[in-house]
Amino acid sequence: MWTIENPPKCAINWSKTEKEKCVNSANAVLRGHEGDKEYEKNAIFACIRAAGKSTKKLDEGMAKLSKI
Repeated sequence: MWTIENPPKCAINWSKTEKEKCVNSANAVLRGHEGDKEYEKNAIFACIRAAGKSTKKLDEGMAKLSKI
């Protein structure tokens, strides 16, 4: 699991608010799936989207996660 002090690599230089959004979304995706590389990839996508750093459209499942 990630923290604001230890966020995913993509978020290291983001603002505290962006890191909070990123970490909360990413950890929500990972809960119960720690160590699963596929979930980790999806967690990073959720992180980027939640922080407002993505311009790509979300599929329905990821859209729900970004509102967490």
